[in-house]
Amino acid sequence: MLFLLLALSGSAALVAEEPKEIGNSAMWVTTEDYPFEALRADMEGMTAVQLSVSPKGEPAGCTVTVSSGHKLLDDTTCNLLLLRARFEPAKDRMGRAIGATYSRRVRWQMPKDDEEGRMRVPPPQPYSITYEYDVAETGLAENCRVVWSAGMPAGLDPCEPVANVRYEPFRDEAGQLVRKRVTYRHSMTVEGVSADKLPPPSSK
Repeated sequence: MLFLLLALSGSAALVAEEPKEIGNSAMWVTTEDYPFEALRADMEGMTAVQLSVSPKGEPAGCTVTVSSGHKLLDDTTCNLLLLRARFEPAKDRMGRAIGATYSRRVRWQMPKDDEEGRMRVPPPQPYSITYEYDVAETGLAENCRVVWSAGMPAGLDPCEPVANVRYEPFRDEAGQLVRKRVTYRHSMTVEGVSADKLPPPSSK
């Protein structure tokens, strides 16, 4: 279960009206957003953040004010709120739209096991990702970057695990060490999702 606690705070005494949430703010961060790696590692905790809200009512920045103790959960909280949060902007005493701040706390709590002791996890979500990196003559991965992605789980950085390994380096026909570019493509599809929303695994 994911608990959401929120609070508003305007910027200084200039704010006569605080930013007002647009839509169902309970859907900005949901149980379905629990990062898979966090589930596997039994990560829990509460993340408190402060959003900078522009005069257009859009989040312009996110600062973690209280960490959950897990960077993945903290980053996921900010990424989701920056992506989904929308507001009616704050107003000054003259009724003009101004920038302000918005504070929110998200409690990440592991889903409870079922009657047979199996962990309850969110349903799989479709995604597709293509990323590439160079395997240098030293065997280290360099220049990793995401080329294309759709529906990639928030907080997931495919380049992070690549940076923590050393490959057996490539060699040419003469046995000399050479640098080579590696392209990795991965996707997950779910029945009922239109095929035009995600590219085939072989496309960039």
